Amino acid sequence: PSFGGRGTGALAATKAAAAPPGEAAADASSQDAERKSLGDKLTFDALKAMSNEERLAVAAEAGPAFTCAILLVGLVYWSVTLPIFAYIFHESTGAWPNLTDWGFWESGNTAGGARQAR
Repeated sequence: PSFGGRGTGALAATKAAAAPPGEAAADASSQDAERKSLGDKLTFDALKAMSNEERLAVAAEAGPAFTCAILLVGLVYWSVTLPIFAYIFHESTGAWPNLTDWGFWESGNTAGGARQAR
């Protein structure tokens, strides 16, 4: 399959083998330039100088890798911080966090957390 106009893996090798030598070299150099340009856009200074629309365009150019990276970072972040928050809560109050005390799973709640009129 081709993502974003770039050949990947065996498909790129097949295209390079089928193309004349000059075209294969040009195709490889254009792929390197395209990858390099995305890499240049992903520096901290470059991202800091971009507008939100430009950052969204870079995220779209990165493709599914961007979404996977965001999900992985979020999963790791909350996997580390939630136990720390629970421990801090326990040390400060002497009790472990209990979500039923906050009213999340009371029998009077409906879907979406809205309470029914009594």
